Amino acid sequence: MRARNFEEDLADSNNIELLKDWERYIRKIFGEDAIINWKENCMVSQKDFGSDVLVTDKKGRKNSIDVKTRRYDYLGNGNYILEIAHHIYTDETRTTKKETKAGWLYCSTSDIILFGTVNQEKTKLLEVCGFSIIPFKEEYFKSEISNLKSVWASTQYQNGNFQLTLNKLVDLDFLKNNAIKFWYFKE
Repeated sequence: MRARNFEEDLADSNNIELLKDWERYIRKIFGEDAIINWKENCMVSQKDFGSDVLVTDKKGRKNSIDVKTRRYDYLGNGNYILEIAHHIYTDETRTTKKETKAGWLYCSTSDIILFGTVNQEKTKLLEVCGFSIIPFKEEYFKSEISNLKSVWASTQYQNGNFQLTLNKLVDLDFLKNNAIKFWYFKE
């Protein structure tokens, strides 16, 4: 499988049609009257918070959310990833490692992760799986995560850097049985 192009994926995920469809699912979770502020539309202090979207429900509770998209050919396979670490190299030969950083599981400040499987045009969500990031990022849960199957993803950046990302594969039952909050929708 070819390395993903981060810049292209980022542009695709910020498609206005897709963001509107995300809002449809966010309202299913938090209510029709929820106030939705995407990172690009938030105040600077909220941008520094590190989430894609901040949702305020009718009771005034703020929920920070990261949204993740995945290709249409993953529709219905029931497997999702927990991103553990990034190994960043100067180029695709991987001879010189620049650094290793924690993946979103350990560095996200979000309360909730929403995975959306997009259609071929990348304009609509075909299924959405959401879950609270706690307990997965907690120290006591690391032994559970270490036992999961590892899968690797590669990313090529425009600046030449090449990244290998260590992910742990989880299924819907694992997420549902371990998350404090869990949602699943399929069109």
